Amino acid sequence: MTRIRLKYVHEFIDSRGKPRCVFRRAGFPSVTLRGLPGSKEFMAAYQQALGAGRIEIGASRTLPGTLNAALAGYYTSLAFRELALGTQKLRRRILERLRVANGDRPMSGLRKETVIDWMNKRTPSSARQLANALRGLFKFAMNTDPPFCKEDPTRGIPMPRVRTTERHTWTEEEIARCEARHPVGTMARLAFDLFLYTGQRRGDVIRMGRQYIQNGVLTITQQKTKTRVEIPLHPKLQASIDATPNVNMTFVINAFGKPFTNGGFGKRMRKWCDEAGVPVECSAHGLRRAICRRLVEAGANAFDIMSITGHRDLKEVERYCRDFSRLQRARTAIERM
Repeated sequence: MTRIRLKYVHEFIDSRGKPRCVFRRAGFPSVTLRGLPGSKEFMAAYQQALGAGRIEIGASRTLPGTLNAALAGYYTSLAFRELALGTQKLRRRILERLRVANGDRPMSGLRKETVIDWMNKRTPSSARQLANALRGLFKFAMNTDPPFCKEDPTRGIPMPRVRTTERHTWTEEEIARCEARHPVGTMARLAFDLFLYTGQRRGDVIRMGRQYIQNGVLTITQQKTKTRVEIPLHPKLQASIDATPNVNMTFVINAFGKPFTNGGFGKRMRKWCDEAGVPVECSAHGLRRAICRRLVEAGANAFDIMSITGHRDLKEVERYCRDFSRLQRARTAIERM
């Protein structure tokens, strides 16, 4: 007799020794299937289970119209899932802390004064993050059917000014020190060159592999902004890639032969920088600024730099390029003239 195998159906023997069949699918309700497998009753229950809707996160503990209910829907919405993974984690952490004391409050009852009070209890940087997280939530809440609320209480609230400390841009002396300590062919040098000659963020560098290169051009879609960049390989980067043995899908791998996590790679880069004896302010992100400096000194304009780094804002590019050598740029200009 042919045995019927259906997707998501799990068979087991219960404590009484009787065979049971249960429909189990991640994100969907579990259903006990009655009747013999293949029977009319069984197949009807199976089809009904297949057509059931997803389980909303936290639906069992939410009241309609509350912050709890809005968050349950927001986390599964396309608007939230389209955010970069790092942004998702940050906003979920902020909103979950807010849920602890305010989860049962109705969304329609949240006023501007309430949001301002929440922001006043935080540092300027934390207050801005809270406001951005709430704006994403209220934008979702206003466009549901029926809507959770009719207006966004964060609208019109002035954002606090945050005094940011500029990241250090690596100097040529610091770059040379790191190159001397980590020769071509080492994993440290490959990671260093990927930063210095592509100008990408840490989360994108750890994803890079040979599959991203075609006809001497590295093409990658940035995680943070979804910007697609196409970067011709610098000869020094190509030499570093060719000299580093690697059979993994990613260029940089950890001691276990696996791709790095974002946090793990940050710690490893810090160790490699310390081994090279560069100042503590020399970070991986500082190499992103270093390539901007080098491009300016070579005569590149803002649009040339944006095509490599993926920046979308000219002001942001200018901020990254402040530490260029005016003498070097002057020499380049005179040579062109």
